[in-house]
Amino acid sequence: MVASHTTKAGHRYHYYISASLMKKKPDPEKGWRLPAKEIEGIVYGSILDLLKDPVRVSQILGVGRMTATVMNMLSKGCVRLVDAIKEARETRAPEALKTILRPLIQRVDVDVYEVGITLDPIKLNESLGGIVTRTKDWQSGEPERDSETSHHITVPVQLKRRGVEMRVIFPGKTSENPERNESVQ
Repeated sequence: MVASHTTKAGHRYHYYISASLMKKKPDPEKGWRLPAKEIEGIVYGSILDLLKDPVRVSQILGVGRMTATVMNMLSKGCVRLVDAIKEARETRAPEALKTILRPLIQRVDVDVYEVGITLDPIKLNESLGGIVTRTKDWQSGEPERDSETSHHITVPVQLKRRGVEMRVIFPGKTSENPERNESVQ
């Protein structure tokens, strides 16, 4: 998917669209145009949820022996990172947010029924202050990371099409903003 935008009445609407829709005569039935705010909200929310659980973070980082000192350092690192992400979002500082999150995220996959987020534990560890010493499995300088050095988060969703527009629906939750923007085509 490719980042894109449209402008209506002076307001810019950001989307992620399928590469097939970038053609001169795209077929809207063969591609997706997803509101960037919804996809990014899923990604941010998932990362924040993860960081609020230091035990889960310790498992991702491969902490072998959890001591009170390591847990304290890990908890403080998680709180610092959560605060930095929240501050960047609240102050609408997109460059700061990109600087914090892009290294952590290897990829985001959107499917009809789920959003998959692949995180880099090495970069997560670095963002938390290098709490865990690298092991032989974490070889630096490797261009690709395999499943042993990646962590996957899966968020169940449902995509609903309304003409060209796609909506991201969370099963079991009501939409916070159920209004459809009729001016955007």
